Amino acid sequence: MTHVTGEFFYIKQGDMHPPVLATLKDADQVPINLVGTSVKFITNFGVDAPVSLLVGTGEVQYDWVAGDTDVPPGIYDGEFEIDWGGSLGKQTVPNDGHIKVVITGDLG
Repeated sequence: MTHVTGEFFYIKQGDMHPPVLATLKDADQVPINLVGTSVKFITNFGVDAPVSLLVGTGEVQYDWVAGDTDVPPGIYDGEFEIDWGGSLGKQTVPNDGHIKVVITGDLG
């Protein structure tokens, strides 16, 4: 699996692997306890879908579905949205920018 590193994630156009694997952290770089939350991955190229919460504090995984990366090659923005439920509202990670999703062209 490819972990989001340095806020960049790389995938080939039309591919569904590797999944996006990330550890969501607060402003102090401490992994966020996601127990009791729901989390989704959102991009500016049309992805808006729930992620899987993995074992370990703050670890999430988004599994691409057919068509997700069928977009022109380029550098896109993505982020995770944590829904704390009720009056606690939502929290976006990262909160100081975006994950850069780099989709490279496929040769065949």
